[in-house]
Amino acid sequence: MAILQTLLYCRVRFSDALVKTLTGLLQDGSKSVRLRATLALELQSQLPGAAANILVELLQNGDRDVRWSTALGLAGQSQLPGTAVDALIDLLRDRGEDRQVRWSAASALAGQSQLPGAAVDVLIELLQDRDRDVRSHAASVLASQAHLPCIAVNTLTDAVIELLWYKDWDFQSRAASALKHQSQLPGTTIDALIGLLQDSDKAIRRRAAEVLAGQLQLPVVAVNALIELLQDGDWVVQSHAASALTYQQQLPGAAVNTLIDLLQDGKRVVQLSATKALKQQLQLPDTAINVLIDLLQDKDRDGNVRSHAASVLASQLQLPGAAINTLIDALIELLQDRDGFVRQCATEALGCQSQLPGTAVNALIGLLQDGDSVVRSDATKALGCQLQLPGAAINALIDLLQGRDTGVRSSAIEALGRQSQLPGAAVNALIDLLQNGDTEVRSSAAKALGRQSHLPGAAVDALIDLLQDEDMVVRSRHTEALASQPQLSDTVFRLLRESKRLQGVKSLYGVWLFYGFKEQLSLYVDDNSYILNRQRGLQAISLGASNRQFFAAIREARQLWSSYNYGLWASDGEDVDDI
Repeated sequence: MAILQTLLYCRVRFSDALVKTLTGLLQDGSKSVRLRATLALELQSQLPGAAANILVELLQNGDRDVRWSTALGLAGQSQLPGTAVDALIDLLRDRGEDRQVRWSAASALAGQSQLPGAAVDVLIELLQDRDRDVRSHAASVLASQAHLPCIAVNTLTDAVIELLWYKDWDFQSRAASALKHQSQLPGTTIDALIGLLQDSDKAIRRRAAEVLAGQLQLPVVAVNALIELLQDGDWVVQSHAASALTYQQQLPGAAVNTLIDLLQDGKRVVQLSATKALKQQLQLPDTAINVLIDLLQDKDRDGNVRSHAASVLASQLQLPGAAINTLIDALIELLQDRDGFVRQCATEALGCQSQLPGTAVNALIGLLQDGDSVVRSDATKALGCQLQLPGAAINALIDLLQGRDTGVRSSAIEALGRQSQLPGAAVNALIDLLQNGDTEVRSSAAKALGRQSHLPGAAVDALIDLLQDEDMVVRSRHTEALASQPQLSDTVFRLLRESKRLQGVKSLYGVWLFYGFKEQLSLYVDDNSYILNRQRGLQAISLGASNRQFFAAIREARQLWSSYNYGLWASDGEDVDDI
């Protein structure tokens, strides 16, 4: 049991043997064991085919708990086989099935971003099912689909409109969510929703505005109706209306003024929605800019209002010099606010400026020790936007690399990677992270090192040693990092002179490929010598007794990179193995 509990905190890909063992535990007599095995499997985004097939068979198991655990275990899969999708839909539409089993089946299906057409057709039929749970689950799964056929959109629209009168709030919510995720609704649906915006029932206005909030482009009549709703007596309607205007460019002056009023006087949720809508207006009129500056300078105002005003100003493509100075001064002051949300907004706004004065940079460095992890992460990102950081900021970021907060650490790695020239201490700290157990950390560290124009020999050696990393993304990042180094070929030749390193040829071959897109070069063997022909001349190494070993490594490398890169050496039906 302790081992199972430990697996729940692992963020690595499990071996096939471990997955097989966990799959077997789904039929264990202990409910606790089944639950932990399920949760462990759910963390795996891609299960081996054999394990997936076993799980599909278990969906037919006579034990209700086994079916529930199995469906939940499939919920973490980014791409399910067709047999699994069919089995899960069967569970979903079985009226005699346990409610929890159907819920877990819906959760597994909702994780699929692109279901086959046949599955979508079945789900559309289930929207009309007599069982409200089945209807709700079907709508929930359809909400995960980015593009639905017109018949599904029309059915969902009719269902939302019809059920508004029957007060089936759960189904309404799920169906509305499904419609909201469709970025381009047909005109008939838009027209129906516009009509609902005028309804006397605030619940209906809320739902209609919520659906329209997902549209990238709305007709003028819809925009005008939403602008009127900004002054609705219900704050939820106001919030949804402001959100629906977020993607609409060049709002009329009346709408901008109303949004600024909401930024000052609305509830926090409404303020946030109004701020997002205003930030999409990249060129606000001068009158609006002046009002926002006045809000910034009004120290009697609530910190939320001032930080939202600063955030909107920071999003503008062009501000007068005086406004920029006022903005930065006010933001530095807001960084000391007691409210963590205010500090977060101020930090985010500062991050939009690529050249901050020393006082602002120092204030951000201070926030790296903030008690709120979101504030620390945003401060780190803001520092990362600066083209050149002082030593104090670099040292503070290095300290964050050893922290337990993964989000802050990732931001620190990214911030250091954006600096064109890092001191040795920062490079060494990033090299240490190449040994981290977290694949994302190793990948990010390699990417950050790859942005350095000149890495020390120790860093290059470390990257080469890790070209055998089990994670393909990490290997790719190491490859790109090495390919960016101008002294790469000299280093490779030095390593190849050591016969024990010939096994690394397979991975180094990928580096040469990347490098070949930057500089003209050719690689060939002549008289038992390995020769690299570059613009600056020839370099050669005698292969000696390692000749056959070298050729075998090259053959493996070409086969590997063909499989990952669309058959670079295979043409006209030629098999890579024959090359």
